[in-house]
Amino acid sequence: LGLLSTLRLPASVLPQGLVAMIPNIISAAVKLAAKMKADVEKGLKDDDAAIEPEAGDDDEQWGGFDENEDVTNPNDEAYMSALNKLTAGGDVSQFLLGDGWDDDFDDLEDDYHSPIDNVDELHFVNDVLKEAYQREPEVYQQVQGALPAETVAACQQLFAAVDAQRSQAGPATPPAS
Repeated sequence: LGLLSTLRLPASVLPQGLVAMIPNIISAAVKLAAKMKADVEKGLKDDDAAIEPEAGDDDEQWGGFDENEDVTNPNDEAYMSALNKLTAGGDVSQFLLGDGWDDDFDDLEDDYHSPIDNVDELHFVNDVLKEAYQREPEVYQQVQGALPAETVAACQQLFAAVDAQRSQAGPATPPAS
């Protein structure tokens, strides 16, 4: 979402290096949006999707910590917090029974909400690309010419899917800019 947001700016104010990357940005965003749409159609959530290792990704050559071995571990921090409370006069029986030492961590996980939690990614990609094309049709006609045919086809499918979703949902107020 962040990288695609750069297309909300006029191409004339973007650095030339970024302007040259617009076709790649669009290709990557459309490919990701198409994959997300396919996952939704299959009934998968973001959390359920399998993480596929990248080709040539060999963690053993780098050493250090693995993906699941962070330098700081929230569970260890919660445990240390419980020990500190215990030494400050907490109830030993509660600690020995395993009650409450990770309560702080569970609360943080449940209460976190991001400002972009409610953003529909497919609609966002659709809106940004259409806004950019309407704002600077000559620039984005050149960009469209530089895109691979499969990316253009995927864009058209994405646009059709979002338009169909919006027509089923009924009239809505346009997003505030």
